[in-house]
Amino acid sequence: MKIFSKILAVLALSSFCFAINLEPLEKACKSGNENACKAVGAIKGKIADCDSGLAEACFTLGLSMEQGSLGYVHLPTARKYHQKGCDFGNSPACVAVGITYAKEGNLSAAFRTYQKACANGNALACANEAYMHMMGESVPKNEKKAIELYEKSCAANNDLGCNGLGAAYANGWGVSEDMQKAKDYFKKACDLNYKEGCDNYKRLQ
Repeated sequence: MKIFSKILAVLALSSFCFAINLEPLEKACKSGNENACKAVGAIKGKIADCDSGLAEACFTLGLSMEQGSLGYVHLPTARKYHQKGCDFGNSPACVAVGITYAKEGNLSAAFRTYQKACANGNALACANEAYMHMMGESVPKNEKKAIELYEKSCAANNDLGCNGLGAAYANGWGVSEDMQKAKDYFKKACDLNYKEGCDNYKRLQ
């Protein structure tokens, strides 16, 4: 029985200019909407903070454009701000960029961004980097390194890391096959609300 751990790839791209369109909010502000005025001020403040090198502000702007909190979604602009946040050292922003690269099929770039974020302590990035080592995606297959990274990720209570470690023990990837350890790690992934971990745990019951 083969049990697989999946890499996340949830972002997509479209081709438009890189800019946050504040016109609807500014119109609402001019019409007397206080909340719109506050939003315009907050966004301009975040843009200034990002431009001055504040990584967290860049990541926040990226999330706003990715999740539509400004009233619309614009993924190219989200990517621009995530990349700036990553360049300034924000590891969650690097993960977002890496996921985008993976979705595009640029696995070498995805690996580099995961590696950078993992080195800065981001557990999700470590899980995604581990997957690429385990499967030999864009890098030579290295099961020992994958196990090391999955352990680091799971120890930080990342669901994907624990599920990946469970898959390794279930299949004997880089470790001796051990179904009890596989169950334990799948259960931890399940306890962290990862559905695939729950499904894998049930399969081994």
